[in-house]
Amino acid sequence: MAQKTNDQIILEQIIKERCAESGDELTVPEYFEIYSASEILKNHDLTYDDILYGIPVCQPKHEPADFELI
Repeated sequence: MAQKTNDQIILEQIIKERCAESGDELTVPEYFEIYSASEILKNHDLTYDDILYGIPVCQPKHEPADFELI
């Protein structure tokens, strides 16, 4: 495997730090999706929540509701 460039090392560190600071229970790859989307869409005046809402893997995971069939 090729050695990482300085840019790759710096970007990886930024992503890990911001992921930890976000307070969300996201993995680094999930946070990378948010970070990438926010950078691509930064000229569209979207909030962090708007971006989260648009990424399916970052949606809150809901437990199935308990119910009884009558």
